[in-house]
Amino acid sequence: MKLKISVLLLSTLTLFGASTDADLTIKSGKSLILNETTNTYSLKLKAASDLGTNIELTLPKTAPKNDQVMVVNSSGVLSWIDKNATGTPNTDAQKIDKFELSGSQIKLSLENDGESDKSIDLSTLTTFLKPTDIVDNLTSTDTNKPLSANQGKVLKTDIDANTASITNLSTKFHLNPGTAPSSPTEGDIYMDSSDKKVKVYDGSAWVDLN
Repeated sequence: MKLKISVLLLSTLTLFGASTDADLTIKSGKSLILNETTNTYSLKLKAASDLGTNIELTLPKTAPKNDQVMVVNSSGVLSWIDKNATGTPNTDAQKIDKFELSGSQIKLSLENDGESDKSIDLSTLTTFLKPTDIVDNLTSTDTNKPLSANQGKVLKTDIDANTASITNLSTKFHLNPGTAPSSPTEGDIYMDSSDKKVKVYDGSAWVDLN
């Protein structure tokens, strides 16, 4: 287990009055012991006895503020973040400190989260809604396209108008008089406004129901 000490904390390690800029290796599961000024109590650092891989930790390059705790990311980089009233890291107050578009990449990160910048590759997205995909005509033959809000209002108006022409199916059925519909199909019904008669299409001609 390697502990990397930043320049802010210690630029060189002093052993028995001598300084060195080389790595310090403590072997065979031994500890790094730091005594307090009276040498009565000490702080001991040691690696786990069952390490399965090398671990490198890099200490923060800044001093902590009051009520901050230390966290580590997947790269072993330690950093300080605020803690909440329960003593656990507080991420609710974090702000986005990077949100930028670079080519087809969106890069973003949160402040003090101990994580490197994250990227979203927009080139992997295969479907985009373009303005030209929106249909603004009720008679359009385009399929699998959304209807515009404007045409949605037109459609609602037509539905309301047709709904108003049917007063109550349980007691009566109202037909607005008019001319014979074009391109009828068998079973279509309308009321002829010229002779005031209800007619049904039998598949070949309009038949007077009266």
